[in-house]
Formats: sequence, C-alpha cells, structure tokens
Amino acid sequence: MKVQHATLTILSDNRAREPFGVEHGFAVLLRFEPEEGSPFTLLFDTGRGTLLANAAHAGVDPKDIQYLVLSHGHYDHTDSITDVLEASPGVVVCASRTVDIAHYSTRTGEIRDISLSPRSRTALACLPPERKILFDDRVSLDASGARPVTGSGASGPVSLAGNIPRLHPLEGPSPILYADHQGIFPDIVPDEIVLWFNTPRGLVILTGCCHAGFINTCEYVCKLARADTIRAVVGGFHLIGSGRERLESIREYMID
Repeated sequence: MKVQHATLTILSDNRAREPFGVEHGFAVLLRFEPEEGSPFTLLFDTGRGTLLANAAHAGVDPKDIQYLVLSHGHYDHTDSITDVLEASPGVVVCASRTVDIAHYSTRTGEIRDISLSPRSRTALACLPPERKILFDDRVSLDASGARPVTGSGASGPVSLAGNIPRLHPLEGPSPILYADHQGIFPDIVPDEIVLWFNTPRGLVILTGCCHAGFINTCEYVCKLARADTIRAVVGGFHLIGSGRERLESIREYMID
C-alpha cells in the first residue's frame, strides 16, 4: 500500500529561524494521506524541550497526533515524552522493546549517561498497555485505530522495523558510544528502529540517527519493502568524524 501524499514538519533541531526554538535534539511530525484509508498523523521522536512551542508556531495541534514513534532511547530524541503524552491524551507510543536500555557517550571527554531520563522511563512504564506498542521485528501503522499488525505480515502504508543488520564493513559501532558505564563494550544501539513508506515515486526512509549505518539501513528497508528505488532519506546520519573511505562509499551508494 502506498502513501499518496506526506508532509514532514521538523519540530526539534539544532538549526531554525525565529520564532522557532533550537536545541540539540530531533523531532519531526508526519501527516500521511494513503492511497487507501484515512489520513493520519505521526510524531517521530520528541527532542528535548522545544517541541510544543515549535508546534504552536507551526500551527500543529498535539491532539491530532495519533502515534509517537521513538527511533531509539537517547535523551535528545526522547526528553519531551511526558510533554507529548500530556498534550496528546490519545497518542499510542511505538518503540523497541529495549528502548529503556543503558547508553553512554564520551563525546564531551567524559563518559556520561545519554539514555532515557528517569522521567521518561516512568512515563513509559505508567502508560497503559493499549497505548504502547513495544516490538522487536516490524510494525505496520494506519489510521484505523486498531492495534497494528506486527512481524512479517505487516503491510500498512507506514512501516517500522528494528534489528537492522550491520553488514557493511565500514559501518561499525561509533567509537564514542558504549553500552556500559566503564566504557568497555561498544554500543550498537540495538533499540534503534527505522520508519519508511512507499510513494508513487519510490521509498521514503526516516531515521533518527542511523546508528546502524546509512547503507545498512537503506539496504534493510529495501529488502523488507521489496523495493529498489529510494526517493528520499530523511533524518540524522551521524557522519561527522567519519573517514573518507566511508563517506566515499555512501556517496557512491547514493549515486547508484
């Protein structure tokens, strides 16, 4: 099933023009008009705190949001979970079953916790079962309001998937991310999920940080969607500091 029309509105980012606020965070609102079925609205990540103010400036009513998708459990993508849950009383949260695992970073020179905040953990834990979909494999979303189909049978206009295989030799774990406070074990961010939808002009892929790698993510989505044409890839790619060889491989992949 294809999406006939989609609108993407960035509500949290580190660059914006006034009156929109900026922050180290990410959130994007998506409005879908499928070829079949009713339109629906989805929020992908929440950023850290500018979301609701930016939504007001953009003319977005949080009550219209039907789904909140969490790309992974880093604080800069999830710190406004409680704001969304309070402003969107009917929203259904979609995330990996392991979204609450520990994540650490040495980006500032010291190892620090970049996981879900205690407040966000509590908010998710207290959410009733009918308002959260925690999954490992794949989920399909539409406007029906019914609980989405999971697994290989998912076939709605918008899909989510986790467990992205890391197959490309140049797309390994980040050297500054760790799964433990001692900084011993590299963090492969196993809770990362990717969103995609098919349009008449090809696939559109949305990623929060692309921790699994740009090529790995695109190849996995194309395999699941049984498609060979990508119209656009939107989101964070985490390529700052990447070596020339890796950047060149991605450039060639985009051209091909």
